[in-house]
Amino acid sequence: MIKNILVAAAFGVAAFGAQANEIANGDFESSSSATGSYCYGSNCTVADWSAPLLIAANSGPWGDPSATAGAIGLGNWVAGIQNNGVLSSDFDFVAGHTYTVTWDDAGRSGYWTHSYDVTAGGASFAEYTTLAGQAWSEHSVSFTASSDAALTFAGVNTVDGTSFIDNVTVTTTAVPEPTSLLMMAAATLGLLAWRRRTQA
Repeated sequence: MIKNILVAAAFGVAAFGAQANEIANGDFESSSSATGSYCYGSNCTVADWSAPLLIAANSGPWGDPSATAGAIGLGNWVAGIQNNGVLSSDFDFVAGHTYTVTWDDAGRSGYWTHSYDVTAGGASFAEYTTLAGQAWSEHSVSFTASSDAALTFAGVNTVDGTSFIDNVTVTTTAVPEPTSLLMMAAATLGLLAWRRRTQA
């Protein structure tokens, strides 16, 4: 009985490291205004995102984003950053927590190379660039948030280029309370002591 309790408590240490996607609608499939092949800016209402450019994944004036998806799965819609446009989520980060943000991007065919900056939780990352017609690829950054600032993809171009964005995820490693840490440490030490006694 004591052994089972100690083992369960020790496994709690690993549970605190478990990760799950916390951002909503990172695949941009929940939209109340997307009709036809795209919607844009203030005319585009997409759950949990602020005024994005939303593009049909397989048709429309922005070409066929799904044509270069390869093994990367796309739904019916992808987001876009055109020229110096901004794509911003409503997700609030927590200062002091460690996060990993992942997303997929690709470039619009027939137009200029496009670059964009990514910021999240008060952290800024490298500038990302998509070539015209570039196939979809995945990016990932890990950081410790210093504020609750939103996740933002901001275009830096003044010429006509577009980066497609899809499959955005945000995961975090839970930070246990001090009392929980003490309890888990005590349980782990107790389990080690129990094993030592049984091996003596």
